[in-house]
Amino acid sequence: MFDAHSHFASPDALVCSADALLPSGPALRRGIGALAGGIGLDDATAVLIEKALKADPSLMVGEVGLDRRFTDRVPAAVQRDFLRRSCSLARFYGRPVILHCVRMYGELLSVIREFPDVRFMVHGFSGSEETGRELVRNGVLVSLRPGFPARLEGWVRSCPGKWVAESDFTGTDAALYNEVLVEHYRRLAGLLGTDTDRLEEICRGASEVFADFQTAR
Repeated sequence: MFDAHSHFASPDALVCSADALLPSGPALRRGIGALAGGIGLDDATAVLIEKALKADPSLMVGEVGLDRRFTDRVPAAVQRDFLRRSCSLARFYGRPVILHCVRMYGELLSVIREFPDVRFMVHGFSGSEETGRELVRNGVLVSLRPGFPARLEGWVRSCPGKWVAESDFTGTDAALYNEVLVEHYRRLAGLLGTDTDRLEEICRGASEVFADFQTAR
């Protein structure tokens, strides 16, 4: 089953990192990034990411972003500067960007608007309906993880094709991974009044445009 964002290796997933290390194992496409909660957001980390992008033309940037939980350790200005640098690399190398955001959506939108020629996906979206609409207006693909807030269900119903389904799975248990993803698809398909096969087709199609990959149907 297609997975728009995972940390668990799967041949049917976009698999990302947040520690400037290349994800290992099977994936539809991989991403390399760094977040404030892990490795330092400094020149050395940016150099590691750029070297990886140069070496692998299929590599995405991600995940990168902003996180209010860590501003006591990594100031918001430092996070924003590193995000802008990451987006500049994505623009230079023509790569899509997978974004992480926790309670800093206003700041994230400001950065997104600086890079209108870059393809963005916000993973694990948990903002407001209005923020979701603003992301879509700016051409951003929105990804929903299992357990997304019930207050977003109306927005989910209103814009099929503008969002995709992800596991955001970080464990190692393949059976649990599949169970989590299947249940997530069931919830989302129920909101749209469709079946999981049709929903998977919609999510895969939207993600193919974002990440520029092709799979057999």
